Amino acid sequence: MVGSVFIFLELFKPNTSILKEKNSVAVVNGVHISEDQYLNYASDLGADSINQNESNILELILERMIEEELLLQKGLELKLHTQDVQIRKEIIQQVINFILQIDQVKPTDKELRDYFKINKNKYLSNDLIQIDSIFTYSKDNSIKNIILDSIRINGFNYTKNKFDENSFFSIPNKLINSKDCSQLLGGNICKQLLKMNIGDITDLIAYEGGFFIFQIIDLKKNKTEQNLFNKLYDKILFDYKNYKDDKNFKEYIQYLKDTSDIKRYKINDQNH
Repeated sequence: MVGSVFIFLELFKPNTSILKEKNSVAVVNGVHISEDQYLNYASDLGADSINQNESNILELILERMIEEELLLQKGLELKLHTQDVQIRKEIIQQVINFILQIDQVKPTDKELRDYFKINKNKYLSNDLIQIDSIFTYSKDNSIKNIILDSIRINGFNYTKNKFDENSFFSIPNKLINSKDCSQLLGGNICKQLLKMNIGDITDLIAYEGGFFIFQIIDLKKNKTEQNLFNKLYDKILFDYKNYKDDKNFKEYIQYLKDTSDIKRYKINDQNH
């Protein structure tokens, strides 16, 4: 309550488009206590179910609001909000909460889909690929046909055991994600491999002074965007709301800066 009233007194004008004119239940030294404020205050006290005929309780609630308003006004008069660090923190948090409540309209399906398309890489699960490889240092152009003929006649495993000279690293004999594949072989090679189908065998691919030949053992592509959107709808909605909150907050902070008289001094300027 303390923070909320400070907000309205210090930062917002009553005639802004954000704050609508409300009927007052009391006026304290020129400061209006609106019906909405009163109802919210009563609700916070657990007074939702009070009968309108229980005027004594309703009067007590209003009296408490008036007393708190008087204390708040005295706090402003004593400038406690400019001196007490904790009060300043509470005010700032209340302002942030107020800003984030300004635009709480549920986003449309189109807004969510547009947000998803722009940020789809954040949600797309990695492609998974399993590969086997043969590496050779030979510069003889005929080695290509020899290896490919051996693969066709004798199979990839036999040919690998006979020709493979890979001493760099071992490629995992399992499905790996595209990120791990890129770290292992480089992004360009992995992009090429991910475009292929299960069972395909590559041409010779230059690598570290020699050549790789890859076979695609298994491949699991991303789910379609539509299925992914439906599956992750709740997360996309949550992320979108956070994105909107962040956007609204930054825009409102900029609005406050643009409509305020702000002077900046050097930190070591002793004359300010």
